[in-house]
Amino acid sequence: MVTSAGSRNLDTEIAIHESAARQVDELWDRFEVFEALHHDVSICNPMSSSEVDEMLDWVDPQSGDRVLDLGCGNGTSLVELAQRGGFSGTGVDLSPWMLNAATRSHRARAATVDISWVLGDGARYTPRQPPEVALCLGAEWIWHDFNGTARALTELAAPGGKIAIGAMRLHLEADQSSVLANHGAIPAVADQRSRLESLGLQVDRVVHANDAGWDRYIANTGAAVAVWLTANPGLRSEDYANTQREWAELRERDRGIIGWSLWLCRTPG
Repeated sequence: MVTSAGSRNLDTEIAIHESAARQVDELWDRFEVFEALHHDVSICNPMSSSEVDEMLDWVDPQSGDRVLDLGCGNGTSLVELAQRGGFSGTGVDLSPWMLNAATRSHRARAATVDISWVLGDGARYTPRQPPEVALCLGAEWIWHDFNGTARALTELAAPGGKIAIGAMRLHLEADQSSVLANHGAIPAVADQRSRLESLGLQVDRVVHANDAGWDRYIANTGAAVAVWLTANPGLRSEDYANTQREWAELRERDRGIIGWSLWLCRTPG
């Protein structure tokens, strides 16, 4: 569903964390471009629907479990999990646009499952109790990089809990030394695995999104911004369309350099 650029009313079910309390209006502005490119995109990363299902099957929260999704976006992971069984969940994101979409999806598809939605900075959010499942899919920017994300989720999750991290990494076919010389350091799969294991995490599984997944994701953002531009004509929307074209150009430039992996891990204990 395309949202009017003038529609800026935060759903009453969304709690506002102290980290966002003084900048709600700014957040509407800051994340409007992301809304323009993702309002009609259910999976906001390079994973396929089957890869998402594989993750959800592995997460498999049990009755009474707590699931925390940091950088939850439009709530796809939590709502899909909620359709599989009962648990309590919390989704945290800085985009009021995305959280409004998450609450709509929650009410329409899994209203009986207890999910809380929080507008706030995931790096500053502390749950009342450690969750049995902690997710961060494509939002490693919250803690600046993969290493920071892995450390943060390890510290948050309950002992013996599950962690899922989706993040960019060096393309599987790239030469790391050549990329380092020409583009700078980009962690490879082996680097990410080493980091996870150094934190005491047990890596159960790793899922590598392929190039087709990247291409599909970029194409979906192109289709979304075209709809947005029609519904919200003007210079600002044209800037968003230009941003999407830049994303597509960067994707072509980095096709053989950047990849994306989903890590499914268990915490010690």
